[in-house]
Parts: sequence; structure tokens; C-alpha cells
Amino acid sequence: MKKLLKILLLTLSITTILNSGTNIKHTLLMPRPIIDNMPIEKTGQHDTLRFKKLFRNNMDFQASVFTKHSIKGVDIGKYFAIDGTNQIVIKHAASSISVITDEDIDVWDRFLIHNYNQAGQTTIDADFNLNPKQEVYGIRLDFFGFLNNPIPNGFFKISAPITYIENHLNSKYNTDTPDAAGDKISDFFLGKTVNSGVIADLQEQLTYGKIDSTNKTAFGIADIDVHFGYRLIDNKKNHVYISGLVTIPTGNKPKSEFMFEPIYGNGNHVGIGLEIDGQMRLWKKKNHKGFLGFALKHKYTMSGTEKRLIPLNLANYPFAHYYLAQKVETTANLSGTALFPAANILAQDVTIRPGNSVEGFLGFKFKTKRFLIDTGYNLYFKEKENISLKMAWIDDVYAIAKENYDTTQVFDDTKELLRINNDTLDFNGAVTPNQLSHKLFASLGYNFNLTKNPSHIGIGVGYELASNNYELEGYEFWIKGSRSF
Repeated sequence: MKKLLKILLLTLSITTILNSGTNIKHTLLMPRPIIDNMPIEKTGQHDTLRFKKLFRNNMDFQASVFTKHSIKGVDIGKYFAIDGTNQIVIKHAASSISVITDEDIDVWDRFLIHNYNQAGQTTIDADFNLNPKQEVYGIRLDFFGFLNNPIPNGFFKISAPITYIENHLNSKYNTDTPDAAGDKISDFFLGKTVNSGVIADLQEQLTYGKIDSTNKTAFGIADIDVHFGYRLIDNKKNHVYISGLVTIPTGNKPKSEFMFEPIYGNGNHVGIGLEIDGQMRLWKKKNHKGFLGFALKHKYTMSGTEKRLIPLNLANYPFAHYYLAQKVETTANLSGTALFPAANILAQDVTIRPGNSVEGFLGFKFKTKRFLIDTGYNLYFKEKENISLKMAWIDDVYAIAKENYDTTQVFDDTKELLRINNDTLDFNGAVTPNQLSHKLFASLGYNFNLTKNPSHIGIGVGYELASNNYELEGYEFWIKGSRSF
């Protein structure tokens, strides 16, 4: 056991170092799916499987009420921000300057709230911090049954978490000084109308990637996993079960309307996989027993369509997916055509393939009479998402406008800052990188009504450690009950 713990700690340390890092300038975070949570499912469950053998019951129903809370929002804020901090600084450009050379400034105001001649805009000054947090509340339902007929030693399992999610972007403005007309940077990011009625500075509202401090919520069934398997070993001391699984997508799809939108499920993708699950008895005394539980699940999640906001890969123009743009024409644009935030056309239907994920469970159980104590380790790994456009991006159709462009004039190539072409699209910024997290857990359970329909109740706690700034580190609690029949 000591050697096993040393190997486990060494593996955890090495994988954390290899996977550590700070990602920036991303537009979407896809957290670990709610359904992939072995500690909530399996603590106490290995013991209830014995009920079916002892009392000749064939079915077991388990319900787990749970809550999860993320911490370290500053790290997640860096994931969405620009330069390795969770703060975004916007200043007024005193002259027609495009490239930002001041390391303390992230964005010129006139790229967001257009003012071609600076009239009345010199007072604009804004900076804000991002401190995203997530809260999850739900009930997980697990139904397990033996299939002795027509499949000897067969079994099935159905799992479905019903989930309510609150995402708190926690965007806090330290300064937000309006211009002479009362327009503020916060109004722009909220998708409000700015420059209303100023014909030389016409611009449309932001419709995607909005930065809103109000909580965003989502509710639904966070996917359904259906297993069919075979009991390879099944006796009083040990059991080993193997199963194939299918994930039925019931979660919501990303829409990219808001930064840090709540997603329950895996983004509405079908998944297939394999799982091996077992328990072995380490010792037995009169009133005490010790067990080692283990499980390993591999899942491949297939491609599907989502709406993702694709940022621009431009070192000199950070946050350029929010810059004001215009359509390029082979002939001169009509005068009085409004500019629009580039995000409005960079939010595209894309094909996302989440790909491979692996979840592992290793736990020790101590049983004394009817009480059970479970403690152990849970590993989760998911590879980087793969992305491709549903429809090819056509070059030389859109361009970022220069900050001194008068929208009453034609938009020709002298008014363009740069073209939005394929070589400027940053697909990496629209996907979540490979994720690796480590969870430690413990639970206390009690078996009662050990007659015809034995039952189990338990409480548990887990803490998930993130190895980088694109995973949600935090804690969780659960209360569960099960009944065999």
C-alpha cells in the first residue's frame, strides 16, 4: 500500500508539472462534464452491489444530491483576459495611433466606441477585473440492474445528473468614465447601444462575447450514460465488471452570447466508451473489513455543431475580436453604413470534436459492522478539443476599421486597419486545451434495513485540484441514498 501511494503521489506531481501553464485570450471554457464524477457515484455503491448477491435482489436505485463550488477565479480570469493578468485596461487614444506600445494599456477606446475626430471622448477611461466562479446544484440518479436472463452475468447501468448551474463572471470595473455623450466602455461590452444618432460614428451593438456581471444560469439533464456489461468476477471477496457505454447528449450547446456561459453536459455530443470497475477484499476480521476499489473509464466524444467566438491572432491588437469592423466591397461602400464589433461576425457555427477523455478511481474502504468509510483519488483527463469551420471563411470580405474613419464617407482600403482573413483567425483561442485534474475524496456511509430490501445512506466531500488555469478547481459535497430491490 505504501508503494502504491508513493507511485500515485509521484504520478500526480509529474503530470501536474507537465500540464501546468497559463493560457490567455480565450473566448470559451468547457469544464469537466458533470456526469464524469466517479466519487459521487461509487462511494458506498460497491458495498450495495453485495446486497443483490446476498438478498437475491436484481436492482439498485441510488440518488445523490450534490453541490460543487469553484474557487481561484483570478486564474480563470487570466484565461479570458489578455496579458497574463485578470485585468483589462482601456485608455483613450489621443491621436491616430493603431499599435499599442504601452505595456500598461490593453485596448484603445476608439476601437470599441467609435469617435473618428475624438470630439468629447477624451475623458474615457476604463479598467475591469474578471474573477469567474461557478456553482452547481443537482441530483444524480444511478440505476443498476443484473441481467441474469437472458444474459447470465450481464448487467446494465443508467446514470443521469439533473443540474442547475450558476456562472458568475464577476466582472468588476475599477474605473468606467463616460465620454461627453454618456457612453461607457461597460455599455459596449454589455451589448447596449452607443453612439446613438451620431452619424459620423455609427456602430451596431455587440451581440456575442458580451461581458456581463450578472449571473448566468442553466438547468437540465447533464447527459445520460447507459452501460451494458458483464461480470467477469463476482464472489464474496472480489468483483470485476466490464461494460460498454453510450452517452446520450441532453445538455445545452454553447451559444457564445456571453463570456463564461453556463454549460451543463458535454456540449451536446454523443459519446461511446468502456469502463472496468472492481473491488477486492484486503482483509477480514470479526467486525472489520478492508477493501480496495478501482475503476477506469475511457470515453470518446464525437463531433457536433456549436457556436464559438473565434478570436484574432494579432499580437499588436489584443482583444481585436471586439474591434469595430466593416464589410469590404469590390466597389466603394455606401456612406452612412454602420460599423459593427468584429465578434458579431466571428461567432461562427463550427464542428467541435471533444475527443478522448479518461477518468480513473482508486479508493480504500474500511467497513465496521454497518458503517463504511471511503477515501481515495480520482483522476480526470480530456484531450484538447478539435475545431473546424462549418463553412469556409472567405478572405477579403471584412476588415477592422481605422479609428479615424468617418462613417459618412466611403469605406475604401485607406480606411482599413487590417483584413480579417484566415491567417488572422485564432482557432486555439476558441477551444479548451487538454485538461488534467486530481480529486481527493472521503465519505461516510451506513447500511440499514438489512432484510428484503437493504438500503444505504452516505455523505461525502471532494476537492478537485486544477493543474492549470483552464480547469475549475474547487470543492463538492454530496448526500446519497440507495435501495436494493
